[in-house]
Amino acid sequence: FTGETPGGYYARFKWVVNAATSDGYFQRNPTENIFAKFNPSVSLKENLEVTEYLILLNTPCFNEEVKAAFVFCCYTGLRWVDVKKLEWKDVKDGILTTRIIQAKTGKPVTLTLHPIAQSILNRQKQKAMDCQGKIFVLPSADGANKVLSQWIKNAGINKHITWSCARLSFSILL
Repeated sequence: FTGETPGGYYARFKWVVNAATSDGYFQRNPTENIFAKFNPSVSLKENLEVTEYLILLNTPCFNEEVKAAFVFCCYTGLRWVDVKKLEWKDVKDGILTTRIIQAKTGKPVTLTLHPIAQSILNRQKQKAMDCQGKIFVLPSADGANKVLSQWIKNAGINKHITWSCARLSFSILL
């Protein structure tokens, strides 16, 4: 099993059980009606350590909206798609009501904002003309990824950091 992908483990396990059934160890294959999902990702996502995060904060980024949105994600756990759509009407009294609906309750997920996330919103509010519509004026996903990649490189961080890494960094640093 050493060095195999998660899918490889599953395939190998099924092969062993099938062979054991054929050899008479089982009268009936105990896994024939069991369907298992496996994570096809063969590599772990990278995350920002505290020191890297601090270096990143102190590194200039040529697109301040991307920087603000990424740091906001690091303090809220929001995904790219969520921060891109985030509107002023979603925030009230330090509480963010997301568009993510909880399966268990059928209600939107609400987050109490960390003071740093709140300060990012306050800065965005000062720049906004009317506080209507979207909070962050962001480029396309591809454009934002290019800005993020260049910012990470300029900070001297030798990791493949993406928007989903902000979400992972949030959960790890929490």
